[in-house]
Amino acid sequence: MRQNARIHRGGTRPISRVVSRFWLTYCDGSGRLLGVLIIDSAGLAQARLRAAVEVRDQGAAFCEGHELDGDTAAVIPTDSIGRMLSREEAAKLVRKIGRTIPKRPGAAAVRRRTVKRSRA
Repeated sequence: MRQNARIHRGGTRPISRVVSRFWLTYCDGSGRLLGVLIIDSAGLAQARLRAAVEVRDQGAAFCEGHELDGDTAAVIPTDSIGRMLSREEAAKLVRKIGRTIPKRPGAAAVRRRTVKRSRA
């Protein structure tokens, strides 16, 4: 999800910012998922920084983050954005995304060349 937000400073030319939606996962020390935070930001680094500064990550260790595409971002309910979701809430949301967004077609089958062996 990308939106251009226009900001005007003193009537001068507008400055554009691109805003995307990010899915941030947080884990415990053993790598087990603790929760998911969905946040709108200009980039992944800024999303992580905002989550930490605003203590939305609840002090948990960051594991990984992904930018959501427009179709996926549109499926996310507004009450799920900006707060830490539990494992159960995140799993439910993943199932909802899977039902809503059509699957991409599989890759074409790749044939292997066979080498004929001669018998001695």
